Amino acid sequence: MKSNYTKTIDFENVLIFLFIFFLIFTNNYFGEFNINPSATSSHYYLQIASSFPNIVEFNDNSQTYIHAERFLISYLIGCFSNLLNIKVFYIFCLFSYTLTALLLLINVKILNSLLVNCNDKIIFYALIIFNPYIYRYHLSNPVMLNDLIFYLGISVLFLSFIKKKNSLFYMSIIFLIISRQTSLIIIIALLIHLLAPFKKDFIEYKKVTFSLLIFLVNYLIAQYYLNSADISTFYDSTIFGLIQYIKTDVNYLILIKFVLYPLLTYGPILIFILILIFKRNLTYKYDEKNIFFIIVILGIFAQPLIAGPLIAGKNIIRLSSFAYFISIFLICLNLDNLKAFSKKLKIVFISLIVLWSMHPTFSKINILHHLG
Repeated sequence: MKSNYTKTIDFENVLIFLFIFFLIFTNNYFGEFNINPSATSSHYYLQIASSFPNIVEFNDNSQTYIHAERFLISYLIGCFSNLLNIKVFYIFCLFSYTLTALLLLINVKILNSLLVNCNDKIIFYALIIFNPYIYRYHLSNPVMLNDLIFYLGISVLFLSFIKKKNSLFYMSIIFLIISRQTSLIIIIALLIHLLAPFKKDFIEYKKVTFSLLIFLVNYLIAQYYLNSADISTFYDSTIFGLIQYIKTDVNYLILIKFVLYPLLTYGPILIFILILIFKRNLTYKYDEKNIFFIIVILGIFAQPLIAGPLIAGKNIIRLSSFAYFISIFLICLNLDNLKAFSKKLKIVFISLIVLWSMHPTFSKINILHHLG
């Protein structure tokens, strides 16, 4: 006869399968010619990929600078498209859906590593799968491969810390740096962490040196591409946007709404944390992983905030979501137990998480259409 532990594992696997099945069949999918407004970067990535082996012709402005600076992944997609004689959009789909599955597997692996003695992992599985701006978003928008690879890099980075594997660390740094300029936050966090006066178990000088070297190489390659494309208008407005907005014509109602937008992705996590704190089920552990990834989370939130409502706009939801998975992992690191959740409360909370994921654009079930 099967033990209770084995039965629990089997039940969890069945629920994960049902979660994924529900997500896939309730999701919307957009094609090459009906890209939705939340993924306008797709137009740039498609043009870069389609231009291979030539250099793309863009107008010289800050938006083209941002996207051309991230050209490498799209350019490689164009290379595969040429080699295989398959349309660029379908190559994007192939990579996007494959990496989405890989990201889910890695995140489940991380949860299982962090919650070895926890019999109620299903709440965490639900939080991981049913975010309206991650898996749903990337199933709908397969051309947004850079963002997806950044998520993958963040998760592999966390996995490298808990497994203490240098190879995973180096791999994650490459993923992060070639995918988005947000990787600069990781570099800054590494430097702060290295210089801070506390014990380091995993971060060391050679890892920081490697990260800086990869960042420099990627920067030089991107600059070569930008110069070849004759693009030079820098995006300084995205760095100082909030200051300019406050100095010129600030609307505090718009500003408050802007700051609260991340609640659309983090709402269930905040509710979860409040319950755990109220029931005293969280205990902060002063260790390397906690400190490093808290710095990363703060940096990821700071990036769209300092850009301000006119520059970042609703993109603050997507950009702040880059810290979503590591926020869940940090909860796991500091979790005592889940006694706060009775069976009835778990059902209610998981139902809330599922309903929360019904994004008006990415889901076929538009429960939250008024939040669009």
